Amino acid sequence: MAMDHNANEMLKQVTEGMQVVDSNGEDVGKVTFVHFTDEGAATNNPAQDPGEGSLIDDLAEAFTGGSGQRDEMDERLLRQGFIKIDATGVIDDEKYVTSGQVAGVSGDTVRLTISKDGMYS
Repeated sequence: MAMDHNANEMLKQVTEGMQVVDSNGEDVGKVTFVHFTDEGAATNNPAQDPGEGSLIDDLAEAFTGGSGQRDEMDERLLRQGFIKIDATGVIDDEKYVTSGQVAGVSGDTVRLTISKDGMYS
């Protein structure tokens, strides 16, 4: 699929430690993890479900407020690829953006298409 190929190409330019800025040019934090696209990701397929304590469970907890329910968001993140960011600020937090929310990569900086208020935490 072309979207997955383009997303992976963009994500291949991202490495741990890169600075991340939002669509307003404001500092968001640093990249701590990059997950490339996975067209086969399906959280509802037991054959592909790695079980409790997996990345899918971690994402489900992060995106559903700790409920542990798997939903379309964590499946979408795994399919599209994502970046995990150690966010800066008064209260440091982990943030996640999908590959589609990356506007570009230049030097040691990742630019996003969204403001930091629109990021997943």
